[in-house]
Parts: sequence; C-alpha cells; structure tokens
Amino acid sequence: MPVCFSINLPIKYKDLRLPLYHAAPYHSYKLHYFGRVICGVDMPKRAKELSAIEVRRLGSGVHNVGGVAGLLMQVSDNGAQSWLLRVRVGDKRREIGLGAFPEVSLAKAREKAAETKEAIRNGVDPVEARKAARSALLSSQRKGLTFVEAFEKYAAKKLPELTTERYRTQWRATVEKYAFPELGGMLVQDITREDVLRILHPIWESKTETAAKVRQRVEKTLDYAKAAGHRTGDNPATWRGNLELALSAPNKIAPKENYPALQLDDVARWWVDLQEREGVGATALAFQALTASRTGAVRFATWDEIDLDARLWTIQPGRA
Repeated sequence: MPVCFSINLPIKYKDLRLPLYHAAPYHSYKLHYFGRVICGVDMPKRAKELSAIEVRRLGSGVHNVGGVAGLLMQVSDNGAQSWLLRVRVGDKRREIGLGAFPEVSLAKAREKAAETKEAIRNGVDPVEARKAARSALLSSQRKGLTFVEAFEKYAAKKLPELTTERYRTQWRATVEKYAFPELGGMLVQDITREDVLRILHPIWESKTETAAKVRQRVEKTLDYAKAAGHRTGDNPATWRGNLELALSAPNKIAPKENYPALQLDDVARWWVDLQEREGVGATALAFQALTASRTGAVRFATWDEIDLDARLWTIQPGRA
C-alpha cells in the first residue's frame, strides 16, 4: 500500500504528498528544513536472516525469514511448516509454495526463492509455468504407456500376493498368451471395448473359464493404468453394464463341474486296489489320502518337513 506524508514548508506552498511503496517493517527517517524536523519518513528495512533453529521454533502464523525478500515461513496451528514466496508478477501479487519444512531446508528454500525471482525478472510466471509443466507431464503419462508396460507394473504389485509359483506362472501366462498379441503394443489410453472383445470372442465359447480370467486381468491392468494417470474414461474391460451386453454369461456357457469323486461305497475296493499297485505315484496317492492333503503339498514334500518320531508333517506355507 502507498504511504503518503506531508511536508509543511514555512513558505506558502501547498502540502506536498509523496507515495512510498514499501513492505513492513520500516526504518524511520527525519526530514529537516533549515534545522527543523518537518517530516518523519518510514523506509523499508531488511528482515533479519533467521537460522534453521530459529525457523524451527517459530509459532503459528506467517513469518519473514530473511535472506531473500518475500520469503516467508507459514506455520499452521498444528505445527506444520511450509515455505511461501510472496512476490509480484507483472500486475499480479503471487504467493508461491516452495515446499514443506524440513523436507525443503532453509538454505534450499532461499535458493529456490532466488531462482524463482530470477525467472520472474526474465519474464516467466512461475505459477503458470508449473501448471503447464504438470499438464505436459499428465499428457505424456496418458500417451506414453503401452499395455505390456502397464501389465508389468501391475504384475509387480500383484504377483507377491499369489501363494504359489505355479499360480503366479499361470496368472501371467493367460495374459501373455491371449492379450499380448492384440493389446500388447497398444497405448492403454487407446484401448477400446472393441479391442477387448476382439481378444475374447475367439475363446469365450471354447475356453470360457480361461477367457473370463483374461478379461478380469485386462480390466485390473487398465484400472491400474487409470489410477496411475495413464488413461481416462471408463474401463472397456468392465463386465457389468458393458461386456455382459456382448458376451454370454460364463456360467451359462460352461457350468462349473466338480472333479470326479470316489463314492463312499467304493472306498474299500479302491484302497485294496491301490495297495496292490507299485511305484511312487501309488505310494504318494495313498499318503495323500491318509493325510487329506493337496497334491502339490505331497509332490513337493521334503524329508526335513517330516518328524517320524512325533508322527508329524509340517507343510511349508504356500503348499498347504
């Protein structure tokens, strides 16, 4: 804000009012006329350069930290501290965030403030430049990721959740075999409903269970790509309200059938027949039946898992 002051001269002149543009705080100066003080003038003074320790101890409010004109420390009521640069860009007054303290140190904040003010002197609006850079980054992200790249990034997060190496291999293989040939090189932003249908139609009737898994994994991959900022709009692989209108329900094409089961009346005859058979396979099957275990747990069992004295078999995690 301009500050006006008056100089009252002994001769018959009207008051002289002069505007001074300044930022608080001020030095006070005296204006003399023939040995008499005729006016007091407030002039801006340089803020004290605070140390990092002094900055850390500041209370809530906005504080001038010195070193670079307009560099401020903003302290919220909960104690969070962040840097602001108060500066004029053209005819606009800007408050530009420079990051949080202590992640951005005092020295770094002064360096960034000085660089920002230099950019302004060169005709650059830092706020608009930051918006443009962010927009360009988002545009690049949306356009620069292929389906293969998105799948690999998603798989890196998903695979550790799967319990066995066999399942992890099968999980990848379905997508690599059925989705990669058509979608692999496409940008995720460009994949449409028609592209998804093109990979599902050939296997939907003949390999329904596999096709359903492919659809789910393509959907999750595209969900990941959207969350990461690489695509916008609806997911073209979504089932409800989308692909269900173009494909038959999986359970109506190939109702899930249970694996063949041994009838209770046949168990005794089966057991006698099994005892008469030779070979590791027959022995393993008998062991599986007696322990009610999964085939993988039996096939990959090791002697260090079995305590014969305690008659105890400890199955490793992931194979139970």
